[in-house]
Amino acid sequence: MAILSLNNSEVVRSVLVGAGIGRDPANMDAATEADVRAIIRAGLRRGYFPMLGEYAYQWRWLEKHASFPVDPNYVTGTIAVAAGVVTLTGGTWPTWAADGFISVNGHVLFITVRTSGTLLATSNTALSVAALTKFTLYRYRYSLPSDFAEWLGGVVYANGTDSRMLAGSTEAEIRLRYAVGQGLNTVTTHYAVASTHAADELRMMLWPVPEPNAFIQGTYLSIPDDNLAVDLKVPGVLVQVKPIYAEVFLEAILAAAEAYNNDEAGIHEARFQAALKQAIAHDKAAGGAYDFSRLLRDPRSYGNVLPIDFSDALL
Repeated sequence: MAILSLNNSEVVRSVLVGAGIGRDPANMDAATEADVRAIIRAGLRRGYFPMLGEYAYQWRWLEKHASFPVDPNYVTGTIAVAAGVVTLTGGTWPTWAADGFISVNGHVLFITVRTSGTLLATSNTALSVAALTKFTLYRYRYSLPSDFAEWLGGVVYANGTDSRMLAGSTEAEIRLRYAVGQGLNTVTTHYAVASTHAADELRMMLWPVPEPNAFIQGTYLSIPDDNLAVDLKVPGVLVQVKPIYAEVFLEAILAAAEAYNNDEAGIHEARFQAALKQAIAHDKAAGGAYDFSRLLRDPRSYGNVLPIDFSDALL
């Protein structure tokens, strides 16, 4: 049985008719296709971020869970360090090495780049370590989902015997604690969403370094995708939104086409507002991932939930 959905082909055809600029997508010239694309994107923006008075409504179906299984420490082989380069002998650096730091001879070296299977770069160019030195590579941050926008609820830590909510912190605070040698393989208590130094990418940063058998799970708001085809003349098959919300998005797009054609609101604007009211009522009743995350913060419903802060002095 075919799945009821709203696809690109329907959207493009409806825009052409609603804007009074044709009917067959195959007949669009470049200028018309650009106008149609602008109309669809304008409608999608209204659909994904509908205004209720002065505030934008946040769809609960855009809320998702993210889980981070913890990687074990890497200790295979020996290293030498000189001029900011860490050379490994007798092993291969794991692919996640750039999200870790090395503890060696009482020093902490944050890794900036995994240059190869045996070479890492670190921002500390002053430290020298002789060859054949033992070390430990710890992973303290994890990649976020590609559609990540922002965290909504807390972050849950679990290791099979203990579970707790993590307290929010900052990248600077966590890096400082690692830099002075605090927090290696104990119960994780804090997290921060931080950017990498090599690229404009966000990571989940954890403190202390979790035990290898632990995992982290949190709730985040996903970034919507307009799913528009590169060439709008080609019939699309990608579903724009969940079927229950299809009417909202179609009417939002047609209202944008109506405004393009008549420079004023018309029947599709009224239909959009009516469909939006029904969809939001359903969305609130159905709930979302953040609702579940809030339940986890209740100590009566989920394990050992403890209040934690960074008010203690650094040792």
